[in-house]
Amino acid sequence: MTERTAVGTDQAALGARLDGLLAEAALHKPVAIGAVAPKDALPARIPPGSRPDPRAVSSQCAQPNTGALLALGSRCASLLHQPRERSHRCPLRRYPDPHPPTRSPEVTDTAPRPTLEAVAARAGVSRATVSRVVNGGDGVREPLVERVRRAVDELGYVPNQAARSLVTRRHDAVAVVVAEPETRVFADPFFALQLRGISKELTGHDNQLVLLLTEGRDDHARVGRYLAGGHVDGALVFSLHLDDPLPELIQRAGVPTVFGGRPGWSDGTTDAVYVDSDNRGGAREAVRHLVGLGRTRVAHITGALDQTSAADRLDGYQDVMGDADPKLVVRGDFTPAGGERAMRELLDRCPDLDAVFAANDLTASGALRVLRERGRRVPEDVAVIGFDDMLPVAEQTDPPLTTVRQDIEEMGRLMARLLLRDLDRGSGGATPAGVVLPTTLIRRASA
Repeated sequence: MTERTAVGTDQAALGARLDGLLAEAALHKPVAIGAVAPKDALPARIPPGSRPDPRAVSSQCAQPNTGALLALGSRCASLLHQPRERSHRCPLRRYPDPHPPTRSPEVTDTAPRPTLEAVAARAGVSRATVSRVVNGGDGVREPLVERVRRAVDELGYVPNQAARSLVTRRHDAVAVVVAEPETRVFADPFFALQLRGISKELTGHDNQLVLLLTEGRDDHARVGRYLAGGHVDGALVFSLHLDDPLPELIQRAGVPTVFGGRPGWSDGTTDAVYVDSDNRGGAREAVRHLVGLGRTRVAHITGALDQTSAADRLDGYQDVMGDADPKLVVRGDFTPAGGERAMRELLDRCPDLDAVFAANDLTASGALRVLRERGRRVPEDVAVIGFDDMLPVAEQTDPPLTTVRQDIEEMGRLMARLLLRDLDRGSGGATPAGVVLPTTLIRRASA
């Protein structure tokens, strides 16, 4: 029994005894001290803890019984001053408690954070020297740098980011802007590979990645405000569309930026720094391979043509198939569903086609499903080639997909590396305007 339960039981017993006294007084029956009211004296059964309704007994009360009331007052005083029996199992505690509970040894006070002064004392150098080492400054001899770093590790010193930003003018944070809705970003392995490359490079330089996605025009304005607010040191932007307002908003924000993919906007910007793959060259190599297999009716499912990567791959296809039937080109959107829809349209338009070059692996996976549904054998009846070489897709299709490899993760790493180099004021030298990575044809069973 807990302390609260013991007290509650005493109060309940006292209330029950008072109920009986009240009932007897109401019935004009004098009660002797210590007597208990007989049950048949009650006008009706009264639940414990309740009080008789005065209106219910008023018909039985002609006038007050003075003797009964005096006995009731005396009995109440006796009960109120009667010592209560305490439970031997849970004695009531008096306060202040002469023996308060002791604090658990596991609960300790928070240790104060190590300061620059503490690091300086441990390393045997000045506070200014510690500050220069911690903030990446120059002019400190290597032996002193090692002593400071050892003291930092031993004390567990963590620099105050706000104070450090005042000194270095850096936030050690980079915004990664993907101009696609989150449903696309988290479903397409391309974005996961590129983000992984970016994250590895930023982590290696102790920088944080801030991911910003855009669903529509309102999000563009939000991203522009965030970049202009001075929260990050720079931005990495990819998957832009030709009518995207982001390049103008970023230029207005004035943050250093590297783009993923060849810029295609017409705002007069010619010095944008970007990283891309040889999309046109890779497409040419894929189509030449199909022609080399003896295929004469080679179709192409494009990507989203408002993106320069899709436009460049279409140009590469046309470089080889120059005078091909226009019906052999159908627009897609870089998704499996887009590949399925485009493949059905192609088979309805040109049932005699014998090869397909798809703008990416996801598009090719959708095309393969439709070919299987229509009873077309791959590669015997129709050869298929994709683009990207995303292993979670290319190796899992039936049959495994011949495709053009671009190093997506390396593209992300290179984007981050170029940005960090631009942010490093002491590096010197000009950042190249554009870097184009080579592509390679990977042959598997589909072509």
